[in-house]
Amino acid sequence: MDGKTVRGARRPDGPQVHLLSAMNKAGPVLAQREADAKSNETTAIQPLPAPLEPAGCVVTLERVCAVISLAAHQADAAEIARRVRGHWGIGNRLHHVRDTDFAEGAPRIRTGAEPRAMAALRNLAVGVLRLAGCDNFAAGLRRHSRDITRPLTTSGNT
Repeated sequence: MDGKTVRGARRPDGPQVHLLSAMNKAGPVLAQREADAKSNETTAIQPLPAPLEPAGCVVTLERVCAVISLAAHQADAAEIARRVRGHWGIGNRLHHVRDTDFAEGAPRIRTGAEPRAMAALRNLAVGVLRLAGCDNFAAGLRRHSRDITRPLTTSGNT
């Protein structure tokens, strides 16, 4: 789970749009929610659906809250540490793809609910391509853009 500010997009009241996403190892985004600000991600975790429940905190130089699919008593310290280190996967496997392959930093849609909706559609595309075994998103997007039926076929909606 991690938050990302959608560069260039602003809410009607002025602040930038900041989205909190929860993703599993296979690649699909399980939940996405708009947070008030980058520093307010912890409070945005509370309304996420089960099995995404806060399981505990790891204390290092700073306090880091971990959200895992196990109850706190089910994971030992090594398992929680492994999952905390794996947290960076969302930055590499989702945010980087949205920034580079979808050029999310140069949005044409900048206000209202549209940035959140477009991020949800990008999350869907990333998840479908990951589940289809796509490792090169630029090539996968080009391949799917050449045939109007291919995205539906890949997602199992033919």
